[in-house]
Amino acid sequence: MYTIIPKNLLATAYDIFYDNELVAHIKKPTVSIKDNCSVLIGGKQFDFRRQGVVSGDWILETLEHTTVASAVKPSVFNDTFVIHFDNNELTLKAKFLSLKNECILFDKDRRIGNILQANFFSRKLHFTLNKEIPLEIIVFIVCIALVVIDRKSASTST
Repeated sequence: MYTIIPKNLLATAYDIFYDNELVAHIKKPTVSIKDNCSVLIGGKQFDFRRQGVVSGDWILETLEHTTVASAVKPSVFNDTFVIHFDNNELTLKAKFLSLKNECILFDKDRRIGNILQANFFSRKLHFTLNKEIPLEIIVFIVCIALVVIDRKSASTST
């Protein structure tokens, strides 16, 4: 199981642990008009950013601008993302009907994992996964989930 823990009160930085081992770090700008963040995985830096100004599509790329993964949001009416990497396709669907935020990961119609808020008052997340996926893709999925959860939190606090 992966655990995603915010490093500060504003939740602009997160550490990702697999069991008890730190495997990645995500840092979002404190104030920015763009949705983006820097990702550090095993000493290698990546950029997670939106494609275009108002697009719902996202990419993870190396500093050399090589795309590692992309995600397309097919509809503006729900928080579902189709994730593409290495000729693979996964679907991430957000579910907000309960007190805790949850994103469910599918491979075709088969549920292969979920990202779940630890409890109602926490920014800590747990990511359970029952399929081998490269760490870069796991972190990309976490970044998308964080964007969705942040937007949901912002819309309920206004």
